[in-house]
Amino acid sequence: MRPRVPRAALAALRELEGRTEPLRVIAVARARHRKEPWQKVADALGVTRQSAWEKYQFAGNAAYAKTGPRLDLDGQ
Repeated sequence: MRPRVPRAALAALRELEGRTEPLRVIAVARARHRKEPWQKVADALGVTRQSAWEKYQFAGNAAYAKTGPRLDLDGQ
């Protein structure tokens, strides 16, 4: 018999993911701005290259839309 995961734990994980996703988008945008290949981005995220590309191909645009012109893709 498998242990059950309480609803509260699942809800907390969903909320945490929602809070960290914008940071992930910015990190991907920075990596791509620095010409990092999709394979390296994917390896860092623990997903396939195709999955990384499908989810984050517009990461620079999404990060810019959320932060406006203050987004520093060089991380400086």
